[in-house]
Amino acid sequence: MDRILADAGATAGALPMVEFLLERLWRSEPGDVLTHETYDALGGVGGVIAGYAEEVLRERIPRAELPAVRSLMLRLVQPTAAGTALRRPVRAEDLTSPMLAVARELAAARLVVTSRDRESGAVTYELTHDALTRRWQRLADWLKESAEFWQWYESLRISREQQEPLRGARLETARNWLRTNGDDLTPADRDFILASQQRSRRFTWAWRSAAGALVVLLLATGGFAALLQDSNADLEAQLREASARVQAAEATRYLSTDPDKAALTALTAYHSMALPESASALFQVYAQFNQVKQILPDTSAVKAMAVMSDPPSLLTAGGDLRRWRLDGTGRPVSEKLADRAKGVVTDRSGTRFAFIGADSVTVVQPDKRLTRKFTNKINLERFDPSGQALLLRVQPRPEDPIRALIWDLRTDTDTELPQVDVNAAWFGPDAGTVLVKLESGDTEIWDVKAGRAIEKITDDVVGVSPDGSRVVRCPKSTSRAAMRMFDLPGLRQAGELTTSCLGAFGNQLGFDASGELLLGMPWDVNAAGRQRIQVVLTATGEATTLAVPPLGTTDLADRVVPVAVPHDGGWLVAYAGDGGVVLADVARSRLTQLGADLTAYDAEPVDLIGPLAVARSARPARLWELASGRRITGGLPEQERVLIADDRYLFTTDATRTTLSLRDLGDPSQVRHALSTPPSPGLSPSSGGFGPGWACIVRTDSMLVHFNGSVIRRWEYPSLRPLEPVTPTPDDGVDPRSQTGTCAYDADRQLLAVNTTGPYISVWNADTGKSAYVATVDRVKSIRQIAFDQGSHLIAALGERGQVQVVDPVEDTTVSIVTAPQNTLVNACCRIQALHDGLIYLQSGEQFLVWRMSEATVGLTLVLPRSDDFQGLERSSIDDSADTLTVSGTELGVQRFDLDPQKWRQHLCDVVGRGLTAAERDDAATHPDDEDICPGWRG
Repeated sequence: MDRILADAGATAGALPMVEFLLERLWRSEPGDVLTHETYDALGGVGGVIAGYAEEVLRERIPRAELPAVRSLMLRLVQPTAAGTALRRPVRAEDLTSPMLAVARELAAARLVVTSRDRESGAVTYELTHDALTRRWQRLADWLKESAEFWQWYESLRISREQQEPLRGARLETARNWLRTNGDDLTPADRDFILASQQRSRRFTWAWRSAAGALVVLLLATGGFAALLQDSNADLEAQLREASARVQAAEATRYLSTDPDKAALTALTAYHSMALPESASALFQVYAQFNQVKQILPDTSAVKAMAVMSDPPSLLTAGGDLRRWRLDGTGRPVSEKLADRAKGVVTDRSGTRFAFIGADSVTVVQPDKRLTRKFTNKINLERFDPSGQALLLRVQPRPEDPIRALIWDLRTDTDTELPQVDVNAAWFGPDAGTVLVKLESGDTEIWDVKAGRAIEKITDDVVGVSPDGSRVVRCPKSTSRAAMRMFDLPGLRQAGELTTSCLGAFGNQLGFDASGELLLGMPWDVNAAGRQRIQVVLTATGEATTLAVPPLGTTDLADRVVPVAVPHDGGWLVAYAGDGGVVLADVARSRLTQLGADLTAYDAEPVDLIGPLAVARSARPARLWELASGRRITGGLPEQERVLIADDRYLFTTDATRTTLSLRDLGDPSQVRHALSTPPSPGLSPSSGGFGPGWACIVRTDSMLVHFNGSVIRRWEYPSLRPLEPVTPTPDDGVDPRSQTGTCAYDADRQLLAVNTTGPYISVWNADTGKSAYVATVDRVKSIRQIAFDQGSHLIAALGERGQVQVVDPVEDTTVSIVTAPQNTLVNACCRIQALHDGLIYLQSGEQFLVWRMSEATVGLTLVLPRSDDFQGLERSSIDDSADTLTVSGTELGVQRFDLDPQKWRQHLCDVVGRGLTAAERDDAATHPDDEDICPGWRG
């Protein structure tokens, strides 16, 4: 056995190889004793591994994928001058898609091992054992055949990383390898070669343009130097453009594995050149970091957090014990309180705290300090509601069970509870009652004085309020049930939260000191690697999900419970890991601005109607003001649907769509006026933008106008006194017999545009009820939507496959025709979100395409972050100034994004910069043209 272990070595994949070797030895040995002869006959560790490699390729890898295996294996070795090869780890982002696919298959077969960098989170692949490089004949043959290519590739990789363009013979060699070994090159490699080739062509043009008599003339006039100067400037611009494209593509690839690196790469790309690609990459990173307010500097491996009240500040433990607060400018300031703190908790008042030192627990109170030494494993749980007792979990020896212990701080005595295998513990309403969660998942309510359990909870207890008066439970039978709160000690149900139990929280859930907020981090990390934080307002059950960048590689079971830090009248949510601490903004106490009161399974998304966010699937519908996030309470009837809203009134319709009600926003239960719509002959409920009811309706400053496909009806607003109806004719561009159509109104709510049939848009003055213009839209088939430009009278018509025709209805002329690229379209394509200042904003799935009308080209693609928390964008709007994008989606709630690239850049510089040391900022600011990527970073 010693010989086998010595041959196997101490590599990451040694243990599974030894296990495999022993199994082969046992099968090959005729007797009951493993012998050296059999071991030598098998070829030792190297022979067995090489034979197994051939077996894997023969049985698990299709023949068509062998070229990808060959390319992968050659990436995983480094040839040496002596003709041998060494193992070399390779990052996943440096592999092509076919290589990645076979890498995962070989990892499952244990020929390749995977690892994740603790700092960057990047995934790497590596051969299991050095024996493969020495004993596997197939790999040796591949190395011999491809030695020249991989020797050249190493020089290419260095040039690309240093952004040193290829020239002359090196460029010609690269072009040859691109033709013969293109599949072995990553997209970044190919882009770099093509960019160098384009630069070379520009140099060739410059010199050829200076030939013959022109050279003489330019030399005589001194113009030759000017031409060279102009050409070099043009070539430099070409190189910067190519560099920006490559860096933008790399930033996008880093998004899911290393958000910080993605941010720095996107900033560098945009600094190189403000291309649509670099701006798009910058937006994607900005959208990921949109909720991040601060990254606390000089924090790492944080194991616990707690909140102090005066002044509002954050305690972090895991290394030094530090106290953090934000100064008047919002910058983090810290002070060191103790060395080597492994845990910290505060009491309900936020004036006492306890922390675990090297071998002791210290309690710091306003008037005294207590320290007790422990020679065993300790876990701090929490203070009792009065702050006079501390609950701990202790394990005297590794083989002993974990028990709960109560330390009475007034008498400096302790009481150990008899239960064993305690997973978590909480105080009840007083220090005499303790809730003990056992390994079985059951929770016992223990009367300390009586020494007995007085109640047993078979549901999964996930949290207890700071005053011990309420417990949060999840049924074990179904994970899709909502969390429920129960009073203690009687266990009477006190409320139901909208947050689902799906995605176990374990013990990673807790209240803030006031009991107003419940915060948790589910264990089911989404596919994009994003951390999820659930924030619930316990008084109303309103919930939001924050999708935030991951912090290192903290194991799920070791996650730190998020905490809420009071700040500027609201909260900052702090979350931590072995990568430090981040403060995420919950919009200054406006919880509902970021989170709609919805569950992920049975609710439709939020509608954005005027100044309101409306959760229309709830019964009754729930309303919030977008600007303030204030929940609008009042008895809106259960079946009413909100159609129009302003800062004073709501227009709602009932389930039959036959009655329109005007309601006061302050008290939606009261109906000020009601209107009934007469039946509309020829229109059916399944028709397009019209149909029976109130589908095409607009409110001006003084008028309410409704078009039902055949008649325009008008009322004074807000009195709703009826005015004379108007019946359009075919001369007005309207077919009264049509059963389909769509409509829109302009930003000033003075014009109503309708399309009923054929290639015409009819524009009406909403106040006078008179036809104003008829515009021809003959370049778009099957019009699905029409929209006004927010700053002019232009109108856009959208076809079913992403074609947009922009017309001037006054002149009846076409201004622009654009078509969305097919690779950007989704099945539910598309919707115009805004026309503004010569730009068209079109939504297609999670993408927003921004067109320049004058160029008829897509100038920018904004892609919102995809995650398990974002089940698909359902609603979106762009404000009248086209500088804010508001979106809502299933479980996403409502989020708002700036549309100004300079703001994206500044936000990322601020956020990412705070997480870097001065030396790291200076290094990140370095750029080939010696300019600052982020102002103020360079030391």
